[in-house]
Amino acid sequence: MRAWQLYGFGDMRLEELEDPRPGPGEALVRTRVVQPSVTEAMLAFGTETFGYETVRSALADGPARLFGHEYCAEIVALGEGVEGLAAGDRVADVAALPCMECALCLEGRSEDCRRGPHVGFEMPGCLSDVAVVPALGLVPVPDGVSDAQAACLQPACDCVAGVDAARLEGGETVAVIGQGPMGGYTLQLARAAGAGRVIAIDVRAESLATARELGADDCVDASDGDPVAAVLELTGGRGVDVAFESAGGAPSSGLGGHTTLDQAREMTRDTGRVVVLALLPGTPPFDMLAWRGRSIELLFPPLGSRSHLARAAALAADGALALDRYTSHSVDGLERVAEAFEITANKGRYGALGPCQVVVAGD
Repeated sequence: MRAWQLYGFGDMRLEELEDPRPGPGEALVRTRVVQPSVTEAMLAFGTETFGYETVRSALADGPARLFGHEYCAEIVALGEGVEGLAAGDRVADVAALPCMECALCLEGRSEDCRRGPHVGFEMPGCLSDVAVVPALGLVPVPDGVSDAQAACLQPACDCVAGVDAARLEGGETVAVIGQGPMGGYTLQLARAAGAGRVIAIDVRAESLATARELGADDCVDASDGDPVAAVLELTGGRGVDVAFESAGGAPSSGLGGHTTLDQAREMTRDTGRVVVLALLPGTPPFDMLAWRGRSIELLFPPLGSRSHLARAAALAADGALALDRYTSHSVDGLERVAEAFEITANKGRYGALGPCQVVVAGD
């Protein structure tokens, strides 16, 4: 098979490797569509963000098969003991797997486990013709969901978990800071969960235009003024009930650093909730009194589980979640994966709304 290996930051190579075989509890899958996550794209070029130490450690031992956890694939064969799946099924993956050994897993709460491996980091993802992946993370893709949409299900399922964590009540006003894919999915899911008013915030006009098309009631251009002041004006000085933060991250990659976390707090009403979806780098400065004094809840939602992914897939199949609206760029052929990483790591330069997809195989 052909597979991409990372030899160093900024050094990806497509090589011929031995065909894998599935062991007990595993599935051999053929990649149909794969996309680098924004985090993977940053890591591939050495940006210090979530997973950096894992990647650096893997590279210390030589070339490593890394990344590729956002994909749609077709099952080719199953290892011993796998149930509920069959050859020919199209599947997507939750990426963060339970360890099946900790107290939570043994209590039947494996979806709450945070100790298991991550597909694409501690084990290979689907930057290859075929791959072997643990079956316990796979979810069948409904017929009404395309390969391109299915490759977006993994980040979407994290947004399902985030909206669940917000405990939205009917008619509440929410703000979504950042209108990349995570913010755009969250906007739609919040509306489906009963939000009465949704305010979208971003620094890019094209992202705000997309948010408006997807149902945002108000759009705030954070590149042209103070977004906190704009939100407070829109809400009559009250603030929003819930703010979703999905714009923070490494400024070198065009993300909002830690600033957007403070903005989320400042635009939220007293006793409101702030849900953090972004992966904030380093150690953000934290004004405890500013949060505690106004009794604002700071929530870090669980990583998306199989049940979250299945719900995202069902919503997409019903037309209630537009997944491929953020797929503005795609390339054909596994040999173009490095190009997809370049586009995804520099979305602003290429005018991309989300990750660049790679179509590897079709019907």
